[in-house]
Amino acid sequence: MSTRIDEIVDGIYRISTTVTNGGFDFQFNQFLIDDERPALIHTGMYAMYDDVRGAIAEVLDPGKLEYVTLLHFESDECGGMDRFLEGAPDSALACSAASVQLNLSGWNYQGRVEGHQDGEPKCAASIGRWGSSPTRTRSATSWTG
Repeated sequence: MSTRIDEIVDGIYRISTTVTNGGFDFQFNQFLIDDERPALIHTGMYAMYDDVRGAIAEVLDPGKLEYVTLLHFESDECGGMDRFLEGAPDSALACSAASVQLNLSGWNYQGRVEGHQDGEPKCAASIGRWGSSPTRTRSATSWTG
């Protein structure tokens, strides 16, 4: 497993982890927005936590994250959710209201949640100069409709 972080535009980074399994390489991506209120979009699988956290630490203190944003709940997107939120005590989980209702109830998460309703501005969680953290979705996952 190898993880790297690359700035794709000023203050927005792609964290990419390549995992080899059965002779095939699989790539998992998260995005870090280094803004007034830093946001991590997706966390990677549980086993990727240390590597993803290390990549974030190349840019900013992971304890300063203000949002952990999940576009949908699957193990390769939210496996590190609880540890990132625990490690950044002032952070909030940002996701769709449908995801909160359908998915979050299965977690023992007691922290701050911002569940955004359909019809709210696409980016309801203000993070700074980049505007907002993308959370609007019609369903529990951003890729179904």
